[in-house]
Amino acid sequence: MAWLTYLSFVVVAGLVLQNFISRRASRRQRELPHIPLVKFDENDTLERYISSTRELMHKGYLQYSKKGQAFKIRNPVDERCPQVIISKKYLDEVKNAPEDKFSFPLYSIQAFLLEYSGSVLPSASATHVTRIDLNKNLDWTSLKPWDTFLPVISRVTGRVLVGSELCKDPEWIQLTITNTTGIVKSAMAIRETYSSQWQWLAPWTAPWRNDLINARQKATQLIEPTCRKRISGVSGEENNNVVKWLIDHSEGKPITPAEIADSILFLYMAGIHSTSASLISIVYDLIAYSEYIPGIIEEIKQTLAESPEWTKLSLAKLRKLDSFLRENQRLHSVGMVTVQRSTVVPYTFSDGLYLPANTMLAFPTYEVTHDPDIYPNPDEFDGLRFYRMREQGDAAKFHYATVSNESTNFGAGFHACPGRFFVGYELKIILAELLLNYDLKFAVGNERPPDLLHDFSIQPNPEAELLIRRKEEV
Repeated sequence: MAWLTYLSFVVVAGLVLQNFISRRASRRQRELPHIPLVKFDENDTLERYISSTRELMHKGYLQYSKKGQAFKIRNPVDERCPQVIISKKYLDEVKNAPEDKFSFPLYSIQAFLLEYSGSVLPSASATHVTRIDLNKNLDWTSLKPWDTFLPVISRVTGRVLVGSELCKDPEWIQLTITNTTGIVKSAMAIRETYSSQWQWLAPWTAPWRNDLINARQKATQLIEPTCRKRISGVSGEENNNVVKWLIDHSEGKPITPAEIADSILFLYMAGIHSTSASLISIVYDLIAYSEYIPGIIEEIKQTLAESPEWTKLSLAKLRKLDSFLRENQRLHSVGMVTVQRSTVVPYTFSDGLYLPANTMLAFPTYEVTHDPDIYPNPDEFDGLRFYRMREQGDAAKFHYATVSNESTNFGAGFHACPGRFFVGYELKIILAELLLNYDLKFAVGNERPPDLLHDFSIQPNPEAELLIRRKEEV
């Protein structure tokens, strides 16, 4: 029997050793030793990485991306697995790869720790339409841009998502904003509270663990009457919204109000924060570079004289405004990287670059849009830069919503922002109303307030205060 005990010990020891070797090899593989690491020469801490990411990205872009190489940087979500920043030479492969190779939904789940926060998970997107209703005032009135424009964008977006009745419900508007900002806050809190190997405990131990779940339940309660109305067969323009589309495309399978609410909340999450940030950023530039306003207003008035109602065709005629939007996006994008993906399976690029499964990767869009070899005087705001490029070149290119290997602010490939055309229409209508009917200025000074940088995020300054008044001639 002694030999049997000895044999059992040997087998168990062998399995333990094999598991140790396998895990060590897997860990080394996930550390990507074959890809160069870009880090700070001094004080290379997580805190510095999060606050000074732009400096690090610029270093990597000059050293590797411009030479066609990928590089890696630390990953604040999981310190064990670095992020890979790809160069333009890999862009076509990534954007054309199927979902079972490179996945944007998987990246979203990993980057925002959605499975640990109680959040909704990625869902199918829908095409948007827009309508805007602004309050009017004759005197200069102080306003906080985020407090003002975030509800406006929520309501405008909600018009096509849930219909005109629910979209203007104050409780619904506040819920959509709270849920959207709560997802980001929960991800940040999980990162700060739990190390990567213990993040799975968050759904059971985090003090805020029920906040997003409660928001989803409340959303279900609020949207249920709209769902019942649609299921009962009520039709008409009023009921032609995403709730209807979700039910119509369920292919006869039962779909619950909870499932509809989750899909709707995901669409809000994908749209209202970034769109609000874009609107605020554009307003800042309109005030800071007010010399462009007369030409833009003239273009708006001329377009409305030809077509009093806004349509896709008439909005397309606002070329100067479109150029202004794109230049703002070039200089003040909502993030330093786009085309974010996670590898679903191990993948080898055509040049031999190997990435194991669950590797998070992205494209350095901010660096490209600030590259003097691509855009002359890249740090100067030129509101008519893309207007001239369209006049002098291909008129079908260089639109605000255009995506290409040289313009990836809206992403690339299958997961290029599906709502980007709606966002363009939405922003143009809102800005046309603002410029025709209101005067705007900074409460203090004339210069654009500095953006706030955090990790890959770029956000227009939330502390700036504006003054607004209705134009007397209107």
